[in-house]
Amino acid sequence: MSERDENKLLNFLDTVSTLSGDLIEHYKSLISTAVELLEQSEENLDAVVNKIAQKLGQPYEGQILNMLNSIETTVEESAPEEKLIVSEVRPFIVHGHDSAALFELKDLLQNDFGFQEPISLQQQAPGGKTLIELFEDYASKATVVFVLLTGDDPCLDESGEEILLPRQNVTFEFGYFVGALGRLSGKVIVLRKGKVKMPSDVKGWRYIDVTNGIKAAYAEIKNALTQTTIIK
Repeated sequence: MSERDENKLLNFLDTVSTLSGDLIEHYKSLISTAVELLEQSEENLDAVVNKIAQKLGQPYEGQILNMLNSIETTVEESAPEEKLIVSEVRPFIVHGHDSAALFELKDLLQNDFGFQEPISLQQQAPGGKTLIELFEDYASKATVVFVLLTGDDPCLDESGEEILLPRQNVTFEFGYFVGALGRLSGKVIVLRKGKVKMPSDVKGWRYIDVTNGIKAAYAEIKNALTQTTIIK
C-alpha cells in the first residue's frame, strides 16, 4: 500500500465513525475486507471505497464518496512534515504507581532512542505552583507522550468481578494530551501492562502491550515513533 493510500485510509476510517444506522456493523466488516484488498492486490483506496459505497447503497454511498473526496483534497494539499532532531525530542510519560515500568521506559527513551530526559511529573519540583499548573507547564514542553496504563486501582465491576483500573490522574492526563496533540497525530502512544481496563472513551485505541517488559516491546515502540514525525 502506498503512503498516500495509508494516510487516506486512516483518515477515512476515522471520519466514517460518524455514520450511524442499521448497516454500521456490516460496514465495519466491509472495511476489514477493504484493508485486505489493499494489502493483497494492486487496487487503490479509491477503487476499494467505491466498491464499499456501492454495496451499502443510499444514503451511505453519497456520504462515503463525499468523505473520500474531502480526504483526497486534504491529503494532496498537506505539506510533508519535517523530521525532528532526535536530541530535541522531549517525551512526557503519563504513569501511575508502577515505578519499575516508569524507569525502564525512561531508560529506553533516553538511552536507546537518544531523546532528552523524559518528563515525569512526580519528579518535578512544584516551585510554588499548584499541581494542575505544574502539569500544564510541563505538558506544553512535550513533543511526544507515552501513556503507561498499569492496573493500580483494583475495584469490582457491576457483576462483582474484580477489575484493575489505571490511576485517575492517568486517565485525566491521557484525555488532556489527546486533545492537545490530536487523536490522529500518533504522538500519544499508549503502553498497556497486564489486564488493566482501558477507559471506555478510548475503547478500540491501538496500544502496545508491555506486559513482558518495556524492552520486549522495543520494536513496536520504534515502529510507533517511525509512523509519526519523531524518528526516521
